[in-house]
Amino acid sequence: MAQEEIILRWIETGRIRSWHHDAFAAVLDDEERTRARRFRFKEDEVTFTVAHALARCTLSEVDGRPPRLWTFRIGPYGKPAVVVAQNEPKIRFNLSHTKDLTIVAATIGREVGVDVEKITCPAPLEIADRYFTRQERDLLTQSAGLARDEAFFSIWTLKEAYMKALSRGMDLPLDSFTVGLDPARLVRSDQDKTWERWQLWQGRIGASHIAALAVDWPDADELPISGRAVDPNELSSLCGLI
Repeated sequence: MAQEEIILRWIETGRIRSWHHDAFAAVLDDEERTRARRFRFKEDEVTFTVAHALARCTLSEVDGRPPRLWTFRIGPYGKPAVVVAQNEPKIRFNLSHTKDLTIVAATIGREVGVDVEKITCPAPLEIADRYFTRQERDLLTQSAGLARDEAFFSIWTLKEAYMKALSRGMDLPLDSFTVGLDPARLVRSDQDKTWERWQLWQGRIGASHIAALAVDWPDADELPISGRAVDPNELSSLCGLI
């Protein structure tokens, strides 16, 4: 991985088979496997396992250590972070998952947040009425039908990515900042005095998913993203069990 690069990897969870899941689970640590088993529904257990295996293998692209050797701590608002020694690169990562898709972003020395959503029709526009800013609601009124549904999820994923990049999660009020579209950007943020340093990115993944990134990268004209899909067999191989 280049120093000035964002690695973005995603996997279609609907293609995961039982032998894939076993390989992914084997690369996790005991605490992760315990958390996975606590899920009531098998689908949620599989999603958690895939997400954490993909995170470990994506991080291994950064500095080459085996996926099993990564250790993590959980921040005060639930965001996982890599445990690194004082003289090691300050690696940052974030993950997100929705129905049928899991995505991971990793950088060196740049805070990053990622979100992905499956576009559903109709979109839950009542959420916009309650939580979006006036400028964001105005963006929705400029379109109708499918275009409005896509605009809703575009705004929502950008807002989620920014909140996750700040490590604040839902502690940050959704109406305390405004995002823009075409291009994706942060328009204002009441609780972040240096908000202009953040760069936002958004892209479609397949026909029905949309992803967004927020990265602390004030000097970038265009974010240097290295993004691609990971096949389940490839991820199993990266986990070292196939």
